[in-house]
Amino acid sequence: MDTTKSSFTSQSPELDSFHPTLQSAFEAGDPNVETKAAERDLVEVVRRIYDSLAKGDVDGILQHFEPDVVLDLYAPPEFQFIRHADGPVQAKELIVQNFQLVEQQIPRVTCVIAQGDTVMVALEETGIIRRTRSPYSIQAVQRFTFRDRKVSNFSQVIAHVG
Repeated sequence: MDTTKSSFTSQSPELDSFHPTLQSAFEAGDPNVETKAAERDLVEVVRRIYDSLAKGDVDGILQHFEPDVVLDLYAPPEFQFIRHADGPVQAKELIVQNFQLVEQQIPRVTCVIAQGDTVMVALEETGIIRRTRSPYSIQAVQRFTFRDRKVSNFSQVIAHVG
């Protein structure tokens, strides 16, 4: 086991390859992307969040959250996730517990859209639900809303593929 990674992500080594694709997905198909400095900065914050996630560094994630951050997840029932968190204490619990419920995650960013104070990330992911050892294949959309370059609201909608 990689000792640099906390146990909550150690079963998903492919998370390391996820975050580098954010910038190229943001730039794809937009000839005016170079004029969007504010949005580029927010995409970089999201990349840092994913980098911390890949390292299993939950405190590194939380440093990018506002003190009154709200997280909401909408997922099929077999993902027995914590679905709501208010503030950094509950956010930490949500992140750690939810990542302990899945393993062998292989996420792939398919699209990044940023405008104003919002970054949207669309992704596909396969993995294993630990409790049942069942494989899953999902698509998800994540919305990061920022205030002063920190996440004030995060929501994720997850749906099965196929």
